[in-house]
Amino acid sequence: MKTTPEEKAAIKELKNLPYLKIKAENLQAKIFALDEISNGGVSYDGIKVDSGFRNSVETNLIAHINDKEKLEQELKTTKANIEIIERALESLTADEKTVLTMMYIDRQYYSYDKLAAELNVGVSKVYEIRTSAIRAFKKMISV
Repeated sequence: MKTTPEEKAAIKELKNLPYLKIKAENLQAKIFALDEISNGGVSYDGIKVDSGFRNSVETNLIAHINDKEKLEQELKTTKANIEIIERALESLTADEKTVLTMMYIDRQYYSYDKLAAELNVGVSKVYEIRTSAIRAFKKMISV
């Protein structure tokens, strides 16, 4: 099969799915860490503080808030990408989903012979399934 640039982009999305899931977990951890840092609270009641210290604390808190907002937006985008890919995979036939998952997401060594045996079809049928699955997936994710 001659792979078009759009189909190559779709395959790249499939290969990136495990990394997107890890990225989402890491972003959540960073957001949690920023919350922990920011929740210490700062009180100036009854304490003489020179303006340099207070400005520094306020500047740090503002920076934490800005960092958290950026991370939350990136997390939202990452989760949306994961949902798009997973929704598209769920829309495929069972055989199409199996072929794409084994070849591009799990990325273990799967020869066409091994896939053919698992799906109980001929090798040429595995090629057909792969081709139709990539084309359908590409249309569903609008790459």
